[in-house]
Amino acid sequence: MQEIDRIQLIIENGINYGRTPNSPWESYEQLTLPTSFKDAFQNQLEAKQSFQIEVANLHKIIEALKQRIEALLKHIDFDGVKEEKRKKYKIQFESYPFIYANRTYYLYLKGSDYPIDKEISSNAGFKVILEEHVKANEPLKYNYTG
Repeated sequence: MQEIDRIQLIIENGINYGRTPNSPWESYEQLTLPTSFKDAFQNQLEAKQSFQIEVANLHKIIEALKQRIEALLKHIDFDGVKEEKRKKYKIQFESYPFIYANRTYYLYLKGSDYPIDKEISSNAGFKVILEEHVKANEPLKYNYTG
């Protein structure tokens, strides 16, 4: 399934939570958002009911995601170039280019050796989903399936 089709399905149907070990909270806990927003979101999850986040709040989350990505790109343990590894293992270390602010970084998403790369990729993917919701002027729906 193409990425655009997947995003369209999320816009139409929302994101399911409750049956999977990954909580939607993981997407928000590291973001710089108002405590009141985080508390309200956490309360919604704990209520184990379907809910939605309005478009006005999606703008705030997108901004927080940008800030988090920028902080991760500056993290002391992040090597966005991976020059030596790319020379030695070209296919593995050039498979996930990530362009941000007109600069190309190389992410490695396999295994557990590069957690910052995975977090950057996850945040960037979530940011795209939210941006598409904003373009469509649709709230982000969370459906409880427990």
